[in-house]
Amino acid sequence: MLKFSIFVLLACGAVMLFRIVSARSVYDRILAVNVFSTCVVMLIMLLGAMGGAVELFIDVSLMYACVGLVAAVGFARFFLYNGWR
Repeated sequence: MLKFSIFVLLACGAVMLFRIVSARSVYDRILAVNVFSTCVVMLIMLLGAMGGAVELFIDVSLMYACVGLVAAVGFARFFLYNGWR
């Protein structure tokens, strides 16, 4: 079941990479990057569950999720105000 979940997450990541490249608006690209980041976090957690080193992978995935959140907020603020203030 874990292998199937990893396959689904890889497929979701591939679709999001295609969406990042083919999106017309910046907002669609930001949303696709955010979804891709979420897929990567879940993929890291599943790989940790398969490998048995869950404690290490939880820390890595939480840090990646925090960086993704800060990046999404930063991009949203940048494009909301048309540049840095």
